[in-house]
Amino acid sequence: MEQKLRGWFVQQVKENELSMYHLSMSILCNQEDAADAAQEAICTAYKKLDTLRDESKFKAWILRILVNECY
Repeated sequence: MEQKLRGWFVQQVKENELSMYHLSMSILCNQEDAADAAQEAICTAYKKLDTLRDESKFKAWILRILVNECY
């Protein structure tokens, strides 16, 4: 993956980390589990970044990955 795309991904994750944490906490109700789910979702999203069709929909895309990880 090219450096520019990696930097963009990191920036997007940073911008959405609070939303990710709140969402995972609302599902799992446990800080450690919520943090683990968010970390797994980030890893999955990074591996599957080439499947993101519209960069403007990153937040919805990563939150859906997170929901799936929580369940």
